[in-house]
Amino acid sequence: KLISVKTGLKFVIVATAPSMDGYASMTSSMELSGIKTSLPSRCADYIIGDVDILRYAPKKMILAGIGDMLAKYVSICEWRIATVICGEYYCEEIASLVRASLKAIIDSAEGILSGDPDAVLAVFDGLSASSVAMNYAGISRPASGVEHYISHIFDMRGAALGEPTDLRGIQCAMGTLIALRAYERLKATTPDREKAIKYVESFDLGAWNEELRSLLGESAEGLIAIEAKEGKYDKARHTARLDLILASWDKILRIIDEELPSCDEIYALMKKLGAPTDFTELGIDASLIPRAFAASKDIRDKYVLPRLLWDLGLLDELNGDFDFR
Repeated sequence: KLISVKTGLKFVIVATAPSMDGYASMTSSMELSGIKTSLPSRCADYIIGDVDILRYAPKKMILAGIGDMLAKYVSICEWRIATVICGEYYCEEIASLVRASLKAIIDSAEGILSGDPDAVLAVFDGLSASSVAMNYAGISRPASGVEHYISHIFDMRGAALGEPTDLRGIQCAMGTLIALRAYERLKATTPDREKAIKYVESFDLGAWNEELRSLLGESAEGLIAIEAKEGKYDKARHTARLDLILASWDKILRIIDEELPSCDEIYALMKKLGAPTDFTELGIDASLIPRAFAASKDIRDKYVLPRLLWDLGLLDELNGDFDFR
């Protein structure tokens, strides 16, 4: 994509596996200074997907495509929540396009791994539609949220420290389970203004930066530099957000109920498909999972679940025990 932008040449994508949602995307996912970054590029002039090739792709690559789509439950939910709290642009028509594509895949789950042409085509169409949705919106909100950022954290550890990683969609599916479980815990809590203020007042940014360095090695420096410009942890801005969160709490709960399936439901689907359901299956230490969840809020200046938990003073309390067995 980037070469075509530089040269002005057209380019064609011929898909050999329905494994990710970047086919029609106008961005290029790259690593710069140790940080996973989406660079503006361009959409392909032609996208070719022959179902008789796609259906015989390795099982793991098909599972990655399904995992990338399961993430859309969370991404749409967080897009709507960010609209309430941060005033972000939101388009229901675009969100509906993604929801319809996701439903088609869930409805086709039985035939996907047996190579049923219609089922595999539903996955490829859904992945392509998701990238088109991002193009329409001009942002990644319709297709990625905290589950992608959890995946990014482990990718950054892999690049900086040589730690195990896997296909993005595989990691995003497991990140989706983590997000769903944390959202369920959030729904069972009652916001407490004094608790939130006390938590944020005691937050030590210097200590947090050291935690990022411990988790990500040299890759952490880019995140720390970004935060110095963004000011996500500014305490005055936190108070304004907290007021809005508390005033909109019923609406936030309604969005969660409308958009998210249960964690158990998605876990059962992933087990049925034979997909990994825990990062430990990839050789990742279980103690790193809550640390990655907390750090995922630093990847972008995007309002995602761990930022909401931080604002409410609940991040430490609700983060942990992500064993879904």
